[in-house]
Amino acid sequence: MAHLKDALQPYLKETFEKKRPAPTLALVALALFAAVMGAADGGYFTRQWAPATLVLAALALIASLTGVLRGARSQWGNLALGLFATYAVWTFASLLWSPNQGDAWVGGGQSLLYLLMFWLAMGLMSLGASRRWVLAASAIGPAVIAALTLLSLTPPRIEELFENNRLEGTVGYYNGEAAFLLVPFWVAIYLAGSRSVNPILRGLILAGTTLGVNLAVLTQSRGAMVAMVLSLPVFFLISGQRLRGFFALVPVVLALLFTFPGLNEVYLAFENGESAPAALGAVLPAVGLSALGVGLYCALWGLLDRRWELTRGVTRVLGGLALACGIAVLVFGLAAASEQAGDPVSWADQRWEAFKNDEAAGQEQTRYLTASGSGRYTLWKVAWEDFVSRPLL
Repeated sequence: MAHLKDALQPYLKETFEKKRPAPTLALVALALFAAVMGAADGGYFTRQWAPATLVLAALALIASLTGVLRGARSQWGNLALGLFATYAVWTFASLLWSPNQGDAWVGGGQSLLYLLMFWLAMGLMSLGASRRWVLAASAIGPAVIAALTLLSLTPPRIEELFENNRLEGTVGYYNGEAAFLLVPFWVAIYLAGSRSVNPILRGLILAGTTLGVNLAVLTQSRGAMVAMVLSLPVFFLISGQRLRGFFALVPVVLALLFTFPGLNEVYLAFENGESAPAALGAVLPAVGLSALGVGLYCALWGLLDRRWELTRGVTRVLGGLALACGIAVLVFGLAAASEQAGDPVSWADQRWEAFKNDEAAGQEQTRYLTASGSGRYTLWKVAWEDFVSRPLL
């Protein structure tokens, strides 16, 4: 513990010399508060979000009366806050015409909670809170919940945390659990590749996000998989450290390739009526070792960063090699997929027809290969036909 304190002390001193500690600590607490809500059914039920809303409303009222949060905000920030407030007012106004007053009230109350969180975060940022620390807290919070969830996956609790062969976790809904675990993923990748973050913290963040990704596989959420694929090019388009992001992403991907077969066996055990606890127990050591390996890799990388900085020329060469390797992997991957699945256009058309007809082909291998729409296409079609059939006046 003493060695950890000594390692973090220069970083803490540097951070708090440039930023104000009180707003930073308050914003970190706000980020961790979101993680705690994620551990409590995702904050979905009234017994979770209503007390939280009252507490944040009281803090916002005190801050307004004392003028604590009068720091200067950007015009874009004020615009975002105004739009958010307008949306919250609209959700409450829907009580006037909603056929389900209870659902409308719940939606309005939850929107108010999100608005309060956003407003307090903006106010604390305007007071000089450290972005780096709040980003780290937003990544570490869900990672801690992921680690605790993995430790709690003992035989008695597996039936409680799984539903329909898929992990519901602390959120109580498969897709919601996957979203909770994966939303901070790109924040973690960014921090893990940043030279300004302490090496030990970088290792902890990347190890934590590796645990989160592995746990998200157990949800068998196809929507999360699609979202991650679509967000990949977005991150590298807007990131200011593409090469570093790539070096942080690669070990997580390799760890996932190592653990995915075992994690998928848990889903198959449920499907085939076999022992899911045994399948889970067999893969948990691999999950822990992969996260530990990724964390050590990132910590060592951080220590090298402190002593050796790549020149611009070397960075360009490495970046070019990384880009070339990425393109090669993409080309060979598409070629291999074409040989197995045939013409991509025909394959996409087949998947679309399978989605419309709720076909579950591929489910015997993994849910990630299925195209079943679970009746969504029929519902959308009926809703659209009902909409277009209504008179304009």
